[in-house]
Amino acid sequence: MKPYMRYTVFGGKNFVEENVAATFIIGRSTILSFEEVKSDIKDLEYQMMHNDSSSNWGHRNNILSPEHTHVNIGIFYSNNIVVVVQDFENVMVNWQTFDIKNTTVSFKGRYIQNFISYMVIMFYDPLPTPLTVDQLRLPPYNDGYSMGEKLGAVLNRGYQTDIPYIYASNWSQFGSDFEIIFNFSEFAKKVGVYTIVLEVEASDGHLYDATSYSVFIKG
Repeated sequence: MKPYMRYTVFGGKNFVEENVAATFIIGRSTILSFEEVKSDIKDLEYQMMHNDSSSNWGHRNNILSPEHTHVNIGIFYSNNIVVVVQDFENVMVNWQTFDIKNTTVSFKGRYIQNFISYMVIMFYDPLPTPLTVDQLRLPPYNDGYSMGEKLGAVLNRGYQTDIPYIYASNWSQFGSDFEIIFNFSEFAKKVGVYTIVLEVEASDGHLYDATSYSVFIKG
């Protein structure tokens, strides 16, 4: 699964982006010491910040992004590898209702800052399948990930955009309180994973992602 799919499966309702970095050690028979692990973690973080051009600076952008409000860090090490995983979250909503039944979505909550609901973007991925270790070492699994295929948008009635779109059945906001209800069946033409990204607009016009929630449609 991609990071946002796993995030959804384990109960995440906000937006998540992931960094992964690893150091491989050859020919060692004993577990690394704590000091060696700390040194490797420091080096991995440095590489993500200062030597990330091969990843189009995506790792550095994640670390520095003002959108991210929280980070969850996982570390694994053995005698031959050190792995650091960083999952960055955008926690921008106090959710009151987060209900998805089939293709009907109901969002209701209060924005933590002065945001305005901007649009919902729908993405598609094929259903994930089990992969072997050898498959994971090959493209595209040994590289970065995307949000999948952009299908279109859900808008407040009366608005338009340059990608396919549908209108929400309810799109309201009073102060920081908002409610959005829509059915994305028009986009859900086949089995797969449909990921809902709610974009919000700040007072300075900057757009932020408030959700990355995946719906698994298995037929």
